[in-house]
Amino acid sequence: MFSESLKSEIPSICSFFEAALLRNKLFHSYLFCGSAEEIKDTFAKELIQLLNCTNRANAEPACGHCNNCSWIQENTHPEVPIIIEPDLEKSKKGVILVGQVQKLLSKLQYKTQFHRVIIIKTAEMEFLPSESANSLLKTIEEPSPNTLFLMYARDKEMVMPTIYSRSQPISFPGKIITKEINSVVAGIADSLFYNNSPINFFEAGKLASELSAEIAANKDLNSTETLSGALDDLAQICLNTIQSKNSSIDQSEKLWLKRIELIGKAQSKLRSFCSAQPVLENLFSDLAHATN
Repeated sequence: MFSESLKSEIPSICSFFEAALLRNKLFHSYLFCGSAEEIKDTFAKELIQLLNCTNRANAEPACGHCNNCSWIQENTHPEVPIIIEPDLEKSKKGVILVGQVQKLLSKLQYKTQFHRVIIIKTAEMEFLPSESANSLLKTIEEPSPNTLFLMYARDKEMVMPTIYSRSQPISFPGKIITKEINSVVAGIADSLFYNNSPINFFEAGKLASELSAEIAANKDLNSTETLSGALDDLAQICLNTIQSKNSSIDQSEKLWLKRIELIGKAQSKLRSFCSAQPVLENLFSDLAHATN
């Protein structure tokens, strides 16, 4: 569906959204994390075209020449996207004002033949203050039909918790290094378990990027099934370690059980069609900091 250039740059994200589109399982709000603003915009534009192209069917890409596609490409579409960003003229602090949110909510009350996509360009608390964010909460959680929110933020930690909890985070990484799944799993096991050396969040994110990129690059494998299989390998490493001991479960073994529990929760999220990238990042970070 997405362009080849975009697939080569962010393969795991494209694969995830293609699967969601095919199954008609798009979430109502996504939080685009990371500093790669240009690639976020490029991806958003292609997604908007896919949702509004009048000639597209099933797994096909957007046609690129119907009225909707042409308008979106030229940034002249009358309805999409609806972009919300700080009002630098009316706001001395450069924030998104409550009035802007109220104007958006008023517009969303009217029906449209198009698939609306609302892009909140700066979802961080410093740009989307609590009063404005609170005005959005119910609409983000229960949007009108054919309405999708895309929220941009440099870091999910900078986003108001109530906004974050209603959105599915998607990490836009930098350069992704592709490796064989087995070698990545072995590397994770070695870093986290065998040497018992904690890794920081950046390293966890790197490992997640490598693994999810490998999944996306393998066209013959189902992403969720393959990821779950890789996590099964990790869980088995933990279980084997416990079973190799003859004594009753001690404090160190409780830590291994905790690791198995964390892996199981990650697998549940993947089966619920959550994006692989943030699920893996959070898992590896939790594993690195797990205590008994």
